[in-house]
Amino acid sequence: GVHHVAWTEGGQVLYANNAEGEFSKPEVVSQGPASGVSMAVSDDGTAFIAFYEQPRTAEGPTSLVRVATDGGGNWTVETAAEAEPPDGATTSIGTTSTGPMVAFGDSSGTVVARRADGDVWQSDVADPAGGTGVDMAVDPDGNPHVSYLTADGAVRHAHSIDGGPWEITDVADGPAVGRTAIALTEDGVHHVAWQDSELGVTYASNQEGDFAPETVGGTEGGTLPDLAAGADGIVYLAWHDSANAELQLATRTEDELLLAVPSPEAAPPGAAPEEAECQPEGTDLTLTAPQGAVTAGWAETCLAVEAGQPFTVQIVNQDAAPHNLGIYTSQGGENLFSSSPPTNPGATDTFDVPPIEETGNLYFQCDLHPTTMTGTFVVAAGGGAEGGGGGQAEQDTDGGGGGNQ
Repeated sequence: GVHHVAWTEGGQVLYANNAEGEFSKPEVVSQGPASGVSMAVSDDGTAFIAFYEQPRTAEGPTSLVRVATDGGGNWTVETAAEAEPPDGATTSIGTTSTGPMVAFGDSSGTVVARRADGDVWQSDVADPAGGTGVDMAVDPDGNPHVSYLTADGAVRHAHSIDGGPWEITDVADGPAVGRTAIALTEDGVHHVAWQDSELGVTYASNQEGDFAPETVGGTEGGTLPDLAAGADGIVYLAWHDSANAELQLATRTEDELLLAVPSPEAAPPGAAPEEAECQPEGTDLTLTAPQGAVTAGWAETCLAVEAGQPFTVQIVNQDAAPHNLGIYTSQGGENLFSSSPPTNPGATDTFDVPPIEETGNLYFQCDLHPTTMTGTFVVAAGGGAEGGGGGQAEQDTDGGGGGNQ
């Protein structure tokens, strides 16, 4: 019943548990930029954390897949594999009777690394066509079952039974984006969820032999799916409802959606945007979500354009969560523009925005994180002084905020 939590913050991988009743002071697991954090706990209560880490030298691979083992407050960190992860790559760690194994994305495809004799890790490419959105479930016999996306957005499942060759199964054609999720019930049924770029969160199982999608109401526009298998064959599907800024939870055996956490408090309708002094500096804007943006906010807190002029917004997502841009007349007011779909972690997207005719201070936000990722959007009268103003005012976000959780 002990809860274990791992996350990134301020260039570190941190960990805490509530073994003593309240959550302990965070322990530093690893120093240095990290991403794609995953965690598993063995039957004896040992916590294992996997993540990508950037090497300290420019030579060699772009990342290392690292596995940290809890030794009662003293963490042992070892390299499981070298990797060149694609955008949006994830790790997923599991435990077996012989030790941990970790699935991850690499330029070579979807890979599973296992710790063999001693401290030696061996990597095995499960599917050279894979590499993104990787998740893994380990069955009671220690066999890995991996869900992932191919380069063209197809959803696949692969497993290796008793160390045998990888068996690959097509789950769906997609187009899928982001991450996948997989869970196994006690009867051996495989359950897979993913984010379809058009339909939102989608779910399938192989209950009848082949994978077949099943309708789950309310998942339209959903992102960040996750799955867990409970007792008696019940499967829990969680996802983020970006339209309403809510976390939703549904069971496979019931149609009704269950609210997993309270909805964020709504902003007061018509709240006036803050005064801002930034001025237009062209029609190509950049909006950056740094690491920890969910807590720290956008890097830019003021954007400006001229009235009546079309413009573009480039969203640079350096964070571990997806983000989008919504422009409103005021906080909680009328929506003037919303980018779709959200920009995935590690990706950069550019959106064309139609002209805004009326001048004044508007409001912008990430619709997925509307309480923290906000700013003022200035629409100025045309013909302003050339080269004037501050353009896009930036705030210092180095070291701020919690990262992927």
